[in-house]
Amino acid sequence: MQKQCDITINQDWNKVRNLYQTLVAKKDTFKKESLSEAGFDHDTVRYCMNGLGSLMTTNYLGSNNWIMWNGILLENCFLWKKKAREYFNGLDFMGYVWNPSIGAVSNHQDGMTKEDRANNVKFCKINYLVSTEDLNSKTISYAEDGSTMTYNSVPGTAWLLDILKPHEVVNGEGKLRELLQFEFRNSFEEVAEHLDKNGPLVLESE
Repeated sequence: MQKQCDITINQDWNKVRNLYQTLVAKKDTFKKESLSEAGFDHDTVRYCMNGLGSLMTTNYLGSNNWIMWNGILLENCFLWKKKAREYFNGLDFMGYVWNPSIGAVSNHQDGMTKEDRANNVKFCKINYLVSTEDLNSKTISYAEDGSTMTYNSVPGTAWLLDILKPHEVVNGEGKLRELLQFEFRNSFEEVAEHLDKNGPLVLESE
């Protein structure tokens, strides 16, 4: 359900934050659509930026004003993007999500289309912890047999997470937690095996 990854990222995160804030301020000028109407099983709103990516917002998991960002504009912030794609060659690597959340995130499984869920399509993510204001923040995953796994939100660490297993984030009220997520259309086991086979990954801005 969880696996620590040997990934190091040297990045100017303020560059990412500043562009994110600029886009969030303009989100109401972008085309808006409900993902539940598009076939997703969670009620999330997407703001589309003419092929350059999207902002996604949801309040159903408890985190206040939760707005995630993905797409070309985000990927272009990373001078190391080519090295990352080469490292993940052989996997169905879908791209990145900038994911700042405030407060706790309630127990859930990540959303997908009803068709993907019916066809048992596998997904997982690597969560790279950029920052956290709550030093006791942690992610808890729950297995079918009742057992749990937990990792602490330590900045500079990366964790592979089976997002199809129930999981929650324990985080202080009003406390910010920032993630860069790597998304895969692969099973947790497939990505874990790839990480074991390929060793450490160091991503540096040139």
